[in-house]
Amino acid sequence: MEIKVFMFGDFKVLVDGVNIVEKLSNSRKNLDLLEYFLLNKDRHIITSDLFDDLWIGDDCDNPEGTLRTRISRFRADLTRAGLKGAVVTGAGFYRWNPAYDTSVDVFEFEEVCKKVEHCTSLRGCEEDFIKAFELYGGDLLSNTLSNSWVVPKSVYYHDLYIETMKKYTKFLEEERRFNEINRICRKALEIDPFESELNLMLMNALIKTGKSQEAYTRYEYATGLHYSYLGVSPSEEMLDFYKNLIRVDRNSEQDIDNISRELAQTDESEGAFICEYAIFRDIYKVYMRNLRRLDITIFLAVITMGDVNRTQGEDFTILDKSMNEFCDMMKDNLRKGDVITRYSPSQFALLLPTVNLTTGQVVLNRLKDKFNEKFPSGRFVIDYKLKPLIEYQV
Repeated sequence: MEIKVFMFGDFKVLVDGVNIVEKLSNSRKNLDLLEYFLLNKDRHIITSDLFDDLWIGDDCDNPEGTLRTRISRFRADLTRAGLKGAVVTGAGFYRWNPAYDTSVDVFEFEEVCKKVEHCTSLRGCEEDFIKAFELYGGDLLSNTLSNSWVVPKSVYYHDLYIETMKKYTKFLEEERRFNEINRICRKALEIDPFESELNLMLMNALIKTGKSQEAYTRYEYATGLHYSYLGVSPSEEMLDFYKNLIRVDRNSEQDIDNISRELAQTDESEGAFICEYAIFRDIYKVYMRNLRRLDITIFLAVITMGDVNRTQGEDFTILDKSMNEFCDMMKDNLRKGDVITRYSPSQFALLLPTVNLTTGQVVLNRLKDKFNEKFPSGRFVIDYKLKPLIEYQV
């Protein structure tokens, strides 16, 4: 008899090609026991560990007796499913029958990942990288994560997969195999869409294969996830990538007439200029270098949006939506020369040239009034700080 077990993603146990999980699925406790025994198939499981891991919260006067009854029913159900004798008993322990030829994807995966740990190139290692990529069909027992004993194991294998795929894609990058990087990263990012390094690797591969617009779409999606669900700003590497992205179409030489025509194209948008923080930082540097020469005054403003319900737990999705709406409002109510950037999940930074402290405060108070009109519920409030830029800040 051949038993093949798949625990990444959907749980399947194939006995001579037939999935027996469906035959046991009428009882959640049966599935819990089957998953537990298979994930611990090479060790003796003492009765107290088994009960504590699986049913510690159950109200039970006689846990050992209850466990014996459950194991007895479980064995009977296994027998009806074609696995008679799959669970054996020793002195104070249970274990999966070692006489059964049982292969488990989890252990195969862990073995190949350990084999590639010390690889310095794809030479002699690529088959193992491919096997690890193919074996990991999703997070461990993804439909069973309500069980506390599964969580640490799931996190361990998830992290092992991500680190292995990072190493694999770096080696692929050294060989300039960008289409394969695209394929590997897309699958890995379906499992962990927040992984910055793999997002960057994918976006770089898209640029290298002439898909800069798709790279930009991916950039917007990745940064949006960070703001909306994690409530954090994108990494410094992500911001630097954006600057490289907007340069990608500027690498070929152009004559001065073409450049002049491109620069002369009319900017029909009204209101303030909205940009990524990486661009905002460059504009700031240009302004700072011209403060004395042009004899101008520039103020930096930071506007913070607060959630008065934060004690009940922040909802970053609602906060992000409100921030986006407020950004549109600021664009419509500030001048063309003003610059806006999203600095953090709850903050905007503004550059306000040719204002003084009084007029700057007037502008920001007007924004506060319009904000209060748009969000009359009072759930979100804004506050601002305003200070002049001075030369030594260059």
